[in-house]
Amino acid sequence: MSLESRLGVTQRQPDRTIIEHAPQLVRQLLKEHLIEMRGPKGALTLVGAELDVDTSDYNSPSWVSDKLDSLISDLQWLSVYRLLEEESPTRPVELGSYIRRVNEVLARARVAYKMVNGRLQRLDETGAELDVSGDERRALEVMVVQFRPARDQYLLAVQALDAIPTRPRDPYQTQGRGPRIGKRPRSGLEDHYRARRRLAW
Repeated sequence: MSLESRLGVTQRQPDRTIIEHAPQLVRQLLKEHLIEMRGPKGALTLVGAELDVDTSDYNSPSWVSDKLDSLISDLQWLSVYRLLEEESPTRPVELGSYIRRVNEVLARARVAYKMVNGRLQRLDETGAELDVSGDERRALEVMVVQFRPARDQYLLAVQALDAIPTRPRDPYQTQGRGPRIGKRPRSGLEDHYRARRRLAW
């Protein structure tokens, strides 16, 4: 038994604050998963299609590997997460193992996303994802009479935060090629960012 276990110490997990970015750990996961699902050449063809790059001339294993590394690095961050969603296994047993693997890598990379039922979500998007929605509701229910002013201030603060306009990077804008419209169905993260663009630019 470790010292931490004997002393009842809970190891503090690193803050997961990274958003709108796909770190190298996540890109490496995508590469490994695509190779497992489609083989090296199939993975290269898929990633090349995502970037509108013709990869038909790459047949040598070393060329395929090098080009796949290069294209994975060139993917827009949102494309990385979309492919992780779209290439999820279909069999329930395999999907469960895949989700655990994805979430382990996201946690190690300090990314503030989590895969749930094959779709990616922001960890802080709802209280349910942080397991605090019930606690918040119960707290508000008991904040009456002498605690009513605190309750009102809390609700006003939440409304003020919700009213702050956000301007995330356009997920359909790619480097040097103009907008990409309607190429693929939206992923869970794309739905998230489109929903938060409530105000005009």
